[in-house]
Amino acid sequence: MRGNINQVVEDGGPIMVLQNEMIGVQGSIVRVISNAFGVKEVLLDGEPIACGERVFNAPQVDTTAENEHKVTFVMCPISPVLRSVGYSYPYGAGYGSSYVRLVVEDIKGQDTHHYEFSDNEDKLFSLSYPINESDVDTLTSIELQYTLMLSANGERKPVAHGHKGAKVAQWVDRSQAIEDVYLISASPWCRVIIQAESLLRTKALPLYRRGYGGLLGNMRTFGI
Repeated sequence: MRGNINQVVEDGGPIMVLQNEMIGVQGSIVRVISNAFGVKEVLLDGEPIACGERVFNAPQVDTTAENEHKVTFVMCPISPVLRSVGYSYPYGAGYGSSYVRLVVEDIKGQDTHHYEFSDNEDKLFSLSYPINESDVDTLTSIELQYTLMLSANGERKPVAHGHKGAKVAQWVDRSQAIEDVYLISASPWCRVIIQAESLLRTKALPLYRRGYGGLLGNMRTFGI
């Protein structure tokens, strides 16, 4: 029995074409297995997002910086048909486990994380990576890497390598109001405090003079 790995289909993981050449029969029997292994989809906070085969060609997905987010790779177990002929993911450190890698690059640099899972999964399973909230704009690039192994003739060797990449950009919300802005003049007799409820949105700033406590009027612009 021979297995040929075809390209990733848009709505799921890779497909496997198994070609069984039978003695005494002209031609062959071909069976196509969809979502045979690998990554089915990538989620951001539970919602599907666009991704790439590698992280460098993954489209950028924008989100907020003020909240924590979670990127989840939904993986297909290796099809029972493929397992029966010797295909598997690489063995993990624990008994009966396999592993994949997540290569993450963010504002702190690049790091690699190993995720282990049961070697006998028979349903979709998920691997998640949290992205912390931030007070600056950040870009987090995540690439999941996995290997497909084949055991045959007493040997176990890699036969394919798969990847799936995602980029998440966190943007600070600059439309938030600035509650208090203080402007102190150079003149000792004219110290003023400018208080604005919506500096970035309206530029309408009530002007106060310290010591008198009276509202002098509105200043529409300060060259900002």
